Amino acid sequence: MVESSYNSSSKIHKMIEYRTIYPLCVGLILASVIAIIILYSSEYHWVKDVKDYIIAQEINHLLRASIARGLIFGSLFSTNIAQLQLIRGVFDGSLSGTIKSNDNLADPNAVDARNPGNIDFNASGISDYVFSDTSRTLSSSTYYNQLKLLDILLNTVNPLYKGAILQLGLIMEQDHLDYRHPVQNMSYVQGSSFNFSDTCGKENVPFDPICTKTYYWLKNNPNRNATVSYEYSVIPTYLDTDFGASILVSHKDMIKDWMNPYEYYTYFITSNYGELVLALNQKDIDQIFSYNLSYNLFPDDYFLAQRAAPTLQAIINAKSTSSSVFDGLNSRYYVAVTNMNITLSTRKYPGYEDSFSAGVMISRAALFIDWYDTLDTIENTIIIQMVIFICFVFLTIIIAVRLSKSITHRVTYPLWQLEQYLLGKIKLIHTHIRFNRETNTIVKSLNLIEDIEKLIDPHYLLHPRIEERLQNLEIVEMIYTKIGNLRGIAITSNLIGNIFYDNGQYRKAIEKYKESLEITVKILEGVEEQEKEESELNEQERIKEGFVYSGWKAEKDFLIDDINNRKLQLCMAMRANLKVTTAPITDLRTEWKEVLNLQTSVLQHYIQTSSNFLQLIRLLIDMSISFQSLQYFHSAIEILNIVHDELEKLDQSSPEFIDIDIARLKRIGVNLQDSLTTTSSFFNVTDITYQKDVLKQFMYYRKGIIFKEQDKFQESAASFTLAIERGEYYDPEIRTLCIEELNRMMNKFSIKTGIDELKRMHHNIKYSKKSIVFILSYKINSNPKLNKKLIKFVNKEIGQKRDQFGVVCMNSKIKNILDVAPRDMPEVDLEHLLFQIAARADGEELDHIYDLIMCGFNCFPVDTLDKHIVAFVGPSDADVGASYLKDLEEITARKIQIIVIFIETLVDSDFRNFLENNDCKIFICDKISQLNEILEEVKSLLFGRSLI
Repeated sequence: MVESSYNSSSKIHKMIEYRTIYPLCVGLILASVIAIIILYSSEYHWVKDVKDYIIAQEINHLLRASIARGLIFGSLFSTNIAQLQLIRGVFDGSLSGTIKSNDNLADPNAVDARNPGNIDFNASGISDYVFSDTSRTLSSSTYYNQLKLLDILLNTVNPLYKGAILQLGLIMEQDHLDYRHPVQNMSYVQGSSFNFSDTCGKENVPFDPICTKTYYWLKNNPNRNATVSYEYSVIPTYLDTDFGASILVSHKDMIKDWMNPYEYYTYFITSNYGELVLALNQKDIDQIFSYNLSYNLFPDDYFLAQRAAPTLQAIINAKSTSSSVFDGLNSRYYVAVTNMNITLSTRKYPGYEDSFSAGVMISRAALFIDWYDTLDTIENTIIIQMVIFICFVFLTIIIAVRLSKSITHRVTYPLWQLEQYLLGKIKLIHTHIRFNRETNTIVKSLNLIEDIEKLIDPHYLLHPRIEERLQNLEIVEMIYTKIGNLRGIAITSNLIGNIFYDNGQYRKAIEKYKESLEITVKILEGVEEQEKEESELNEQERIKEGFVYSGWKAEKDFLIDDINNRKLQLCMAMRANLKVTTAPITDLRTEWKEVLNLQTSVLQHYIQTSSNFLQLIRLLIDMSISFQSLQYFHSAIEILNIVHDELEKLDQSSPEFIDIDIARLKRIGVNLQDSLTTTSSFFNVTDITYQKDVLKQFMYYRKGIIFKEQDKFQESAASFTLAIERGEYYDPEIRTLCIEELNRMMNKFSIKTGIDELKRMHHNIKYSKKSIVFILSYKINSNPKLNKKLIKFVNKEIGQKRDQFGVVCMNSKIKNILDVAPRDMPEVDLEHLLFQIAARADGEELDHIYDLIMCGFNCFPVDTLDKHIVAFVGPSDADVGASYLKDLEEITARKIQIIVIFIETLVDSDFRNFLENNDCKIFICDKISQLNEILEEVKSLLFGRSLI
């Protein structure tokens, strides 16, 4: 019925969409497309017309700019030509006799440019000359008398142009003489071998002024009266004369300095034959003179330069103002050229010299750069207006569509999904999907129920992978927070803190322990408040409210014990964090005092309640660490002496009660509250076995550390020795620390005799070959023969080889574990462990074999490479555990050897297949009598076969 209702609702919703919304959307889209096409078509034609207009105006501008440049440089060249005409006229008049000179004129003050000597090139009144014949002197010149007058003229004229012109002079073709004023460094003529094969047909000859390229171009072009060129790092201007040429030499930057280019435009000066480019913007003439005009204009487009050369030459030869367009690679260029009219009066063509042109060029991209910005602004404005219009239209459509979809999404669809989930056909809806308020509440409740259901699986909270377990605990903490279960929050916070502590994240562990402690205190306050409320009710009111008043003492005692346990955990984490902190002890005193205060409050509780004697003794030893860290060495030693005295009482005829001297604690600085009026407190000490030996060992070790810090090495060594030798039971970790401390002390004082046993023990600790863990997954009480065989095997094989040895027994939750460590008598430690398990009421309880193997894997030291797990599996009632079979892959992936011996039990097929597929060793022992042979095989797998 619900499904048909959902389908009906869905069909109506789709029908509305198809018949109303979709046609409306299609119509609006078509209208918008047509409007956009019309708009952009009109814009396209308008833009095209504007571009054509801009191009036309720009070409006119280029023509005017080229004319202006032609006039500027034509005037510059005309000025230079006028000076050359003056010199030529004077010299021609002197030759023809029109100009008469005084016979007493002084000889020219000139030096040979090839051999100027130590002449000062900045001196005035000195000229220089150069003959092609290196043996000739100036006095041998045919024009020597005329040069006297010329020298006077040049000395008179040159100061007027100082700075703009480097030299003025003449070239006398008959004498092959170049005469200039003033003197300059003409080092280029000083060579002895010049190549004039392309001008005069001469090679390897001295410098000849009439064989230069500029002179050759002037004389061998009948249409040319004057020329400007670039040669020998200067710009010479030549004017044709009957006797040769008059010459004006300018600095190579003379033309470039007049260019003054504008952004995006390229200005150039060239000869009408295109072979000489004298200027291109403000580029150095050395970069442009060796290339023709087209390659200078298009240096990055070789093919365009080739195609443009003929066209450029044509518009230059037209000798008029004209323009052209060139299409290159991804660009177009507009060029305008005008002829430069240089005013002159010569024997050949009086009037003007038109052998040079000026031009301007701009690219299409540069021309339209500002226009494109304007066009972009216009188009953006149009687009914004259209987008706003379309947005308003579509906003109306979206509201209608969203409204119809919202009804389906928030009402019909979630109800159908909830039905499918309850039928088990789909997974639960994610909580981040929002429906209507009522549906959201239902979904959140179902999610909460689903998370709570996960708690039934022990694998969830006891996941063997720490990262997964941490994530699961955080989810559980969130669940307890949602339902307001403070007790659950306190427990999960504490478990999360344990994980952080094991991972070495002590600060995070402190935060979680504090959170757990605060919540537990809050729970206690709530219980006390409820107790107070109930105590104020009479019998009738209690019956009416449904209270069965029996007191809250048991609950409060439990919570108080829990609070003290949380304080001890917090102290443990704070001590670990302080231990790894590198700050000086003076900066950590506040934290250590906080630890000591917490320990004192727990001690206060133990004394007031006369409970937990062993925990009290351990707490006193921990307090000695706090006193030592605060450098209260006397108090630390005294509190350990109290521990020693109390433990000694346990060896005196097995007493049932022991008293603690409270006054003695107060005298050494333990800040107990004044409410303790008695001087001693009695504790029940029955059922204490191995714990006293372990605590005594720990006490001696702490004494040794304190004496060592006080440089009392004899007392320290004695304490370490007592920690190693005293007692039947011991903590292997403390034993290892004592051996290492004694070994360092012996090395420090170079004691080498009488310590053979110490050396042996230290060698066993440092150089143990492998780590072996026994997994005992059988009922200890029911298998005494098996126990004896294992003890015998450990004594014979493992005890002799001094390997690291550990045991994980059947009930790991109550810590029936021997840590993996070097052991002097591993068979004795195993025997003690089996005895303790047999003495417990829950000794027959078994964990699942997967859990035990994972526990054994976690017992291995981090620095051990050769690891072995030997599991003895008997009949078990544990069908479910926290670990799955796939979790064991983490062990096999690390190449840890697993040996499993099934003793008088059925073998699980999945477990067996897993072991076989991962190269694990399997033994089936149908009877205990077969175990000896199997243990021989285990021995060979662990240590190799004997050669005997």
